[in-house]
Amino acid sequence: AALLLGLAGPAAAEPVSLAPAGDHAFKLDAHFHDWSARRVLPVFSARGQCEAPDLHPTVQVAYGPSTVWVALQVQDDRFVAGDTTGDALNLRFVLPDGSRRALRVALNDLEPPQAARLMPDTEAGDAGKKVPADAAVVATARVDGWALEVRLPRSWLPGFTAGPVRFAAIIADADADPSTAEAVCAAGSALDAEGWPANAAFIAGDPAEYIEKFKQETGHADGQVLHEAVADLTGDGEAERLLVTDRDIVVASHALPEGGGGYLYFSHGWPTGTQLVRAELTELDGRPGPEIVLERSGEIVPGETEARVVEIYGLRGGYLKRMFAHKLSESVPREQLEASAPFKVVGAGKGPRKLQVGPVVVKGYNPGNAADVDGDRPAYFRFVWPWDSTKPQTYALQGDAWQPLSR
Repeated sequence: AALLLGLAGPAAAEPVSLAPAGDHAFKLDAHFHDWSARRVLPVFSARGQCEAPDLHPTVQVAYGPSTVWVALQVQDDRFVAGDTTGDALNLRFVLPDGSRRALRVALNDLEPPQAARLMPDTEAGDAGKKVPADAAVVATARVDGWALEVRLPRSWLPGFTAGPVRFAAIIADADADPSTAEAVCAAGSALDAEGWPANAAFIAGDPAEYIEKFKQETGHADGQVLHEAVADLTGDGEAERLLVTDRDIVVASHALPEGGGGYLYFSHGWPTGTQLVRAELTELDGRPGPEIVLERSGEIVPGETEARVVEIYGLRGGYLKRMFAHKLSESVPREQLEASAPFKVVGAGKGPRKLQVGPVVVKGYNPGNAADVDGDRPAYFRFVWPWDSTKPQTYALQGDAWQPLSR
């Protein structure tokens, strides 16, 4: 307990964005040529110095559809072997839903027959009691320190790609006295007062760099951000990043449909000053991954007429498409006139859902503002609403868009 408790550190860094890999992208062999393109996590000192040659770790994390890997290469001027004493390593995760997982790696002599092995983290309470059966570790000694790779099943880390993950690889360096750590380094995040990672170390699958690339390549870096989200929009188990601005709708991913990593965007053409009043991700078309449901409001005639519109976007055939759009209200505030219609999704079960709009409700109508009036009174002109029926209209998915059914 003396190694891990009371090591609070306020330092934080931006979470590293992890691109997904195949389940066989890494060979568990404590050789690191297959890690050369992977991001390195920042290192924080919880006690003593974390600088080469005394003690300096290089830590990387990667993941695939069913696997998470952790790679450590540690410069250490003196490796002290041991199981319960000597140099030590603990791996601690705080997942997006707040649940915790922990392991201890007993370094032993690193090489067979006293090879490193995964053990319960007894200082982590219930979070460290279980070592997953199919987890594994391979370690090796080096001239300037030691190194190892750990393989963990994603089933042991539920919600791994659902948001930022707080993670720390905690390396304790015992040189003169095997029972006392002279230095403790935390790679990934600084530690809180209980020895858990205090900050997000990485976001698995978050393709934030593609959003920046979109801004640079389109010259739309000055667009006003109306909504952001990270979610599995394609239903492939990996997260995409959604950005809605006053100019564009952007979906960025490490694994886009019909192609590799990058971004898709749709320039929506909304009027200046449009406000986004609703943004939801809802499964509507019967395929894996939700659709993007947006409801916006704004002026369509400056200073006179306002409107509210619902739009639905989806990923189809390698493109980001506007699959549905319908005006839900139109009003003239100065005349206290408004026509509005409810919108709802109908149907349940498998397959695409139907959409329904209407019937229209008109407020503020009276003969004086609906017909021309001759004589001494001022002339008022008929207010033309955008609907030609007061009955509800149902829409069904046909191809890549919702089309009206015959009335």
